Amino acid sequence: MTDSIAVSLYYILPEYGGLGGPIRLMLDDAGVFYVFNYIEYYEEFPNKVKPRWIEEGHPFDCAPMIELYEKRYSGTQPILRFLSKKLNNKYTPDDLDLEQYVDATTDYAADWIQAYFNAAYRTLNVKEYQQNDLKRYLERFDRIYSVHEGPYAAGQKISYCDFFVYIVLMVDAHKEYIKDYPYLVALAKAIESRPNLQNVVKQL
Repeated sequence: MTDSIAVSLYYILPEYGGLGGPIRLMLDDAGVFYVFNYIEYYEEFPNKVKPRWIEEGHPFDCAPMIELYEKRYSGTQPILRFLSKKLNNKYTPDDLDLEQYVDATTDYAADWIQAYFNAAYRTLNVKEYQQNDLKRYLERFDRIYSVHEGPYAAGQKISYCDFFVYIVLMVDAHKEYIKDYPYLVALAKAIESRPNLQNVVKQL
């Protein structure tokens, strides 16, 4: 894959929000051209897009979804891994143990953002989530990022999980709290200093 290959990304939150954000951030970092297609969540997605995807034979009727080479691929974590492989494993550790560590970090980041989604869109009580749950997640990820020497989960080399964790850190309900967690601060600074992301992160 080169930057002349167009990826189409479909998601239900605008800009870099939610589960589409890590995919966009990784594509930006890699310099890959892509088209972002925002789908309105409450009416357009359930009533038009999902039925159309099913009718067209796409079994995974959820977003995010990407189109590449006239094929469709779904799921944030699988898409991140898939695109990394397409990019000659640019964001996949060479060491199998490190790859497992990166996968586990991505999995736990998905748990964290789901906890936030539940508070923001279901219970509608973000303040209670901040008081009762947020510290546990911040401590967990500061611990995860303390294991290997370097700002990234795998050490000195960035991997796909780092884009996911950064997006979670930049949620409005989280970002003001990371200053007390040095390894998370180091990750944020490393992401924000990457050449292809310096303008992008200003949108977050």
